[in-house]
Amino acid sequence: MQTGATFPFKEVLQHFSQTGRTGQFCVRQGSEAGEIFLSNGMAVFTATPSRIGEAAFLEILSWPSVTYTWVDGQRTPSVNMTRSVEELLVQHIIQESAPKTNPNSPTATSPLKPVHLLNPNPNTETRSIAQNNIYIVSLDIASTELAPFTYVIKSNQVRVGREADNDLPLPDTSVSRRHALLVVAQDSLLLRDLGSKNGCFIDGQPVTSGIAKGGQIVSFGEVNCRVQVTVVPRGNSAAVPAKT
Repeated sequence: MQTGATFPFKEVLQHFSQTGRTGQFCVRQGSEAGEIFLSNGMAVFTATPSRIGEAAFLEILSWPSVTYTWVDGQRTPSVNMTRSVEELLVQHIIQESAPKTNPNSPTATSPLKPVHLLNPNPNTETRSIAQNNIYIVSLDIASTELAPFTYVIKSNQVRVGREADNDLPLPDTSVSRRHALLVVAQDSLLLRDLGSKNGCFIDGQPVTSGIAKGGQIVSFGEVNCRVQVTVVPRGNSAAVPAKT
């Protein structure tokens, strides 16, 4: 049995997944407990007292402070999920970054109360604007080892690293082979460090996961990328770069 007091749980979980480990995580937060089984790096069984499968996995990821142990080679007697840990981590980041409504807030509207007819849903206009626009996100990239260039993001997920088989290869010695994952969420970038040696930063602040908006600087090691967001009305297909 191995304990994981030294390293954050999510980092160890991601590393064990990437290296194809098989075994069991026993995770605790206060009086709450859960277990995650990996098989060759895939999440195959998760349970908490109130949930099983993917819902339990995401619940454990949402616990703010945990202790955990790892039992190498331990196999689950049953399977209630088969998902990539990386996909679930990205799903968790997206859920955590979504706006949350406080039901006790004075601005929150109860479905049992009458709503003013001139504004039946205060979020309708915002959603309508988002649905009628397309966001083009690009990165203006430079470092001491790389000539400046612009990378236009053409897919929902972008793997960043030093090797040429990444979606965004950055042949800089400060960048790890598999450095980070970027997920496009409308006008924002969700950033997840993939266990890089020299880290990821947003506006100079080290992060393992975070959200970057237009005008902010995302750094992979010593490579700086200024996030640029262009808003294009839906239907103006000539201004939208083709998907690759």
